[in-house]
Amino acid sequence: MTPDQLRDLRLSCADRPAHAALVELTLLYEATAGQIAALTVGDVRPTAVNFVSSRPGVSGKTAVRLVPDVAARLAPLTADQPPTASLFDASVAEIDAALADLFEHVGATPPRPSGAESVLYMDASEFGVLRVVRDELGLWAMTDVLPQGVVYASGEPPAHVFLWTYLDALVPQNPRILLLGGGVFVGAQFLEERLEPDRLDVVEIDPRCPRVAEMYFGYRPGPTTEIHRTDAKRFVREVDLTWDAVIQDVADASGTLDWLTEPEHAAAVAARAPVLLANLITSLDSPLLEEVGRTLTAAGFTEVRRVPLRTWVDRDRAQNILVIATRPV
Repeated sequence: MTPDQLRDLRLSCADRPAHAALVELTLLYEATAGQIAALTVGDVRPTAVNFVSSRPGVSGKTAVRLVPDVAARLAPLTADQPPTASLFDASVAEIDAALADLFEHVGATPPRPSGAESVLYMDASEFGVLRVVRDELGLWAMTDVLPQGVVYASGEPPAHVFLWTYLDALVPQNPRILLLGGGVFVGAQFLEERLEPDRLDVVEIDPRCPRVAEMYFGYRPGPTTEIHRTDAKRFVREVDLTWDAVIQDVADASGTLDWLTEPEHAAAVAARAPVLLANLITSLDSPLLEEVGRTLTAAGFTEVRRVPLRTWVDRDRAQNILVIATRPV
């Protein structure tokens, strides 16, 4: 889809909020008609929308951060409606037909992947669709529908990365750090600048991420940083190294991974470092946190804490929760 076609498409539904919202969800997030039809008013919040996962074997919903333009297009559809109301009040077939009519208006087929104006980069591979998206808040990297990393317009990294400052009191000066999940290396740069580690190993399986990190986020590995392109769990299990701390910052399409409920993985992490920081995207009242705590304790960690990014008022909502586990050296 060319920029002119995209402009014509948006103009054609400028006075129809529902159609405009369908276009944006389809273009920017590659939402299917089924996912769109399943949305309720309660799924839409000022900064996110919950999509039913379309991946086999993945249950639940994935919260997707909305760029402001999309949020503005959804706002008229949620006004004065109960949370359980259908957002579009249309069937999958009706939504498919509406989209077909809209795209026929500009002589184009719905693109896969997105051609939205705010997308600076996109690439599809076995690891999913990777995009770099810019809006007035900052620069975002998204894998499928999940944020992979962000640098805000102010220059600040993601809020959950700031929680890693808990490491200050837990590691020596110039520590040795293992980071599982590089993404676009916003977190790696934060660690390099804040802790000046003697060694920083970053494990990132997606070969596109280092390139995107350099091209769009200006990242180049520091002199003590080594990037490993491999499976993070296998790396922890098989490498013959130890660190002062391990940071696990990985997610899948459902929002989080339950690796830390696996005794083998928890034991491998405990053998590599006396400190673990893990970024989990779940709710404070989720059974996952209790299971993670039990597994880490069985692996040898003597203290397991959790620090939510939001407050206990949001305990039933998915959010970034930092799990901090320590054991005697």
